[in-house]
Amino acid sequence: MMGRLKVDLTGQRFGKLVLLKEAPMRGTFRYWLCQCDCGSTPKEIAQHHLQSKRTISCGCIRRKSAPKIDLTGRKFGRLLAIAPTDQREHGKVVWECKCDCGNSKPIPVLSTYLINGDTKSCGCLKKEQDSANLIEGYENSRVDGVNTSLLEARLRDDNTSGHKGVNYHKATNKWFAQLTVDGKVYRSPTFEDKQKAIDARIELEEKYHKPYLESRQLKLGTCFDNLIIDDFMLLGEAVRRWNITSHRLKDRIKVARKNGMMNEFIEKGWAKFSAGESEKGAWILSKSLLEHWYGPEPIKIEKEEKDENN
Repeated sequence: MMGRLKVDLTGQRFGKLVLLKEAPMRGTFRYWLCQCDCGSTPKEIAQHHLQSKRTISCGCIRRKSAPKIDLTGRKFGRLLAIAPTDQREHGKVVWECKCDCGNSKPIPVLSTYLINGDTKSCGCLKKEQDSANLIEGYENSRVDGVNTSLLEARLRDDNTSGHKGVNYHKATNKWFAQLTVDGKVYRSPTFEDKQKAIDARIELEEKYHKPYLESRQLKLGTCFDNLIIDDFMLLGEAVRRWNITSHRLKDRIKVARKNGMMNEFIEKGWAKFSAGESEKGAWILSKSLLEHWYGPEPIKIEKEEKDENN
């Protein structure tokens, strides 16, 4: 029995594609080198994709197609959507935006990030938030004019004793302890034994550092009293309860970190970050944050509907 004859499609047109010549087969599939009317570099396309009209161009039709949702002229935070670009990410349109801060450069932002509120500026909001957090952290660390973070500063590189605030006096060949608080210097007697100087330093810290550190802890504790008591969970539990993919949730966190929103969520008590035993650490998210991003918990909705039907 004779085999089935191959049909020569050279020169034929399929949509915007003209077949130049047959390309090497891939397995049992025939391929053709095709030239698109847009003038792009010829590309090899499977014959069955051409004949089924699955492929009718090099991709230019899809790239130039209008976005499903027109965001032109809409404001998203500080961003004004100017026009859609030819760029696509995960099948979504990247929009050219302008930021209110005066940044003259066009800001490319994925449409979903604009609509969901994940991206609200060119990055200026994050810079401002970081600066505000720095100032707030500095103010929270001050007690009666004393910057308590300096009381817990690391050991200086030029320290020769191996212990903070313990020094060697060359003239007397002895050790002594010293610390400074609120511009006042407190110094211990000198000792021939370095360990006694270390013990003296600890006593000085207990007497002069501890009251400030305890006051700071009390001050911070008052701030945390205002946080929302919520249902917290790791990413795996959040993915299961809201029926979403881990990739989708991690992308959301990545964008929120980039634009500074995670800092706001932490301040609200909606998120925590725990280093734990992992070098990378782990995010712990609240029920309120998940509802903010994805709406009510699907499992809870199904249960309520079931209860109503009963």
